[in-house]
Amino acid sequence: MPQALRAWLALRGNSAPSAPLFVNEDGERFSVEQAAERLRAHLQLGGIDRPELFEASDERQQVRAHDARSTFITVALPNGRSETWVADRTGDRSSVMIQRCRRAARTFADLGRGELASLAEAIPELGGEGTGSGTGEGGETTRGK
Repeated sequence: MPQALRAWLALRGNSAPSAPLFVNEDGERFSVEQAAERLRAHLQLGGIDRPELFEASDERQQVRAHDARSTFITVALPNGRSETWVADRTGDRSSVMIQRCRRAARTFADLGRGELASLAEAIPELGGEGTGSGTGEGGETTRGK
């Protein structure tokens, strides 16, 4: 079981095995329809202040929950993960979505940004330092590069 999931289960406390894994403040399942709104609210609570993520216009849309999936693919590919590895984790049955991320992945590779930090490392409540930094080769952080 991944480290972040183990930490989340310990933090959440003793729940029935059939209980939803992720719940809202009232102990109810998260609403998929509210995912983007909740993501934006939590990004702002976390100190993310890039206005272009939160504003909708004719040229731009607000950050969406699905963007996390695209980010995962965009970062995984230039870090040596195969299309099969990515598809196994995203549930993609075709390579269409993965192919859409390839150009962004090449740009990401050119920037040399490394990998995303694991949730267990990035989220203080799960035992991490909460830096949000990824790591490059040799484990150095990629924040600020």
